Amino acid sequence: MNELLQLYRAWLGDSSAILPDPVPLGDLDVFEDDSRIVNRLFWAIPCFTGDSLKLFLFFEENILLKDHSGDLTLCSSSLHICSN
Repeated sequence: MNELLQLYRAWLGDSSAILPDPVPLGDLDVFEDDSRIVNRLFWAIPCFTGDSLKLFLFFEENILLKDHSGDLTLCSSSLHICSN
């Protein structure tokens, strides 16, 4: 969560901003084969400034490995920012 807070503060231009709860947008498996799944969890944080709305959009990409019985183990997780 610390990485997300730093990215949010940089996007907002406010080094003291408090991170609000993100709004879940979707959960999508973008790749799957016999040995792994690449999953993306999409999120938004709305920011109202004056009479306009800005959205801080990001996704968490999770790579999960499958064992022979189909059970999943998280291999890696990374944050990706969609907002500019």
